[in-house]
Amino acid sequence: MKVDFEKHYFLIKNFLSTIKGKTLLIAHYDADGITSALIFSRILEKYGQQYNKDFFLDVARDSYRSEYNKDPEILKTFQSYDNIILLDYCFDSYKELENKNVFVFDHHISGDKDKAYILNPAWVVDPNDLPSASAIIYELYYYLFGENQLLKKIAFIGAASDFMVYASLPYLHTTTSDKELFMSNSILIKPIIFDIFQNLQCIYEKDGEEISLFEHLLNNTKNDLSGFFYFSNEHVKRILDIEKLELECTKEILDGAIIDHSKKCIIINMPKNKKEIKKYILNILELMYSDYTKVICIERKNTFSCSLRSSDVKLLDFVNDLKSKLSGFNGGGHNFAAGCAGPLDKKEYIISELKKRL
Repeated sequence: MKVDFEKHYFLIKNFLSTIKGKTLLIAHYDADGITSALIFSRILEKYGQQYNKDFFLDVARDSYRSEYNKDPEILKTFQSYDNIILLDYCFDSYKELENKNVFVFDHHISGDKDKAYILNPAWVVDPNDLPSASAIIYELYYYLFGENQLLKKIAFIGAASDFMVYASLPYLHTTTSDKELFMSNSILIKPIIFDIFQNLQCIYEKDGEEISLFEHLLNNTKNDLSGFFYFSNEHVKRILDIEKLELECTKEILDGAIIDHSKKCIIINMPKNKKEIKKYILNILELMYSDYTKVICIERKNTFSCSLRSSDVKLLDFVNDLKSKLSGFNGGGHNFAAGCAGPLDKKEYIISELKKRL
């Protein structure tokens, strides 16, 4: 089900038509967040705004959500901006930003709802009908200026990276017959799209690389997608290093998987020094075990983290339930894809609780 955001778009149009002061974009660090920031930047450029003069970017990892209203430095930073735009991200409360112009584009069931400045379909649609944030922002562009083939492709990259392809199509005003996005006579996305977001994942998984990646794309996607193929020497080396690591380690990691066929659950304990290929392994598991619940765990000295995917368990409900029961446990995400972290001595308990729901 497609959510009609036209009244929100009308509100944003009025805001943009008279935009004043400095704008801070806060984007989730992943490929959907980066592509969302790229599309919204093109909207701001249409209204005469310049990056690093009129608008700026901050990239947020998951922990930022709980830190922002407690960290005086973050709050001090916010005070220097007039407009705060959250992309593929949300806060649990916006009371610290009541004197700012705020707009939120997100698809996570978290934070406030039913606010005029929040565009989030997660509260009203089935998890399988969630579009990517980049698709919602593309539809805003479409509402304001009409179709843009290049930005549609960029939004589709974000949708593919979040495994939200089909629910995103109505917001992109296209279908699976779109030969720019899908294989001929097939509902499979073009392999080049998969390669693009895999490369983005290689880069943004390293803390601190996200803003330089965004700036590179902002400067090199004005006319085509060339920015997604031609990276800096440092980024190219990083992509090649991770691809080499993927080839060397994939069989070893998959051979060590713990598979419970009766529960349709697969668990992988991934070494900490291999965490950079976690998303690559998850993507392979989606192909090999599409109807299984997937768990990838990474252990540290006293804590562990895990990435979860499932079509049988409402993962966000599961994570939130554990958060209410366990001290020091945190996490979030979607019902079909989530992440969590907590004390290492609770790892087996958490996995057993997950299996009970299968």
